[in-house]
Amino acid sequence: MIFCAKSKLYFYIHLEADISARLLTLALAVLIGVSATILLIVLGSVGVTGSIFIGLLITVVLGTFLNWAIFHPLTPIENGRLQDD
Repeated sequence: MIFCAKSKLYFYIHLEADISARLLTLALAVLIGVSATILLIVLGSVGVTGSIFIGLLITVVLGTFLNWAIFHPLTPIENGRLQDD
């Protein structure tokens, strides 16, 4: 019973850390998207609507890519070769 409680506690702590890390990567993607929108409005020859659309597109693509690149499970490597599960 104690082992089960410890494993559940580990699961909840690990889940909370995973969710907060994912939210931080999404916040980073939003920050980059907003800065890209502002730069396109100020420096680019794109209109306001086009800048907002491109900023939203950058946010979605970058958020998806960062979540995949950071949190995708890697295949185990041993002696320089990929291991099959």
